[in-house]
Amino acid sequence: MINHEASNVQSGCISEKNFIKANEIAISKSTKHLEKGKVVVFDGCFYHKSQIEYLIKNMPFNSFVFTLKATLDECISRDKKRSIRARIGEKNVREVYNLVSRFESGVAIDTTKKTPEEIMTEIISRLPENFSKFDAK
Repeated sequence: MINHEASNVQSGCISEKNFIKANEIAISKSTKHLEKGKVVVFDGCFYHKSQIEYLIKNMPFNSFVFTLKATLDECISRDKKRSIRARIGEKNVREVYNLVSRFESGVAIDTTKKTPEEIMTEIISRLPENFSKFDAK
């Protein structure tokens, strides 16, 4: 997984071009796992809808997209509960929130006041009944 720290957000956000380069690396690495029958999850703060569209178009396997939604207050609260090293601070939380809230992709899931387990249960419930992790496009 490729991580981008919130402190990299300058002049609005990380460029779309840089995210596409990262997608190319992620696609190459994840395809190897998918070919072995493993499930791959791309989890992150997507600043550009084109990032997601690029992944879907270029992945040789079926994709399911979910937008996890929370209020700004919830995001700030979650950040404060992280370890000191993992916190990004309220200013950066606000900046990232504003970037990722510009669009939705796939199925929107409200995560406010839900545990990670509750969110995962909802995601799984939204997958097609005939979903197989081995389905190629």
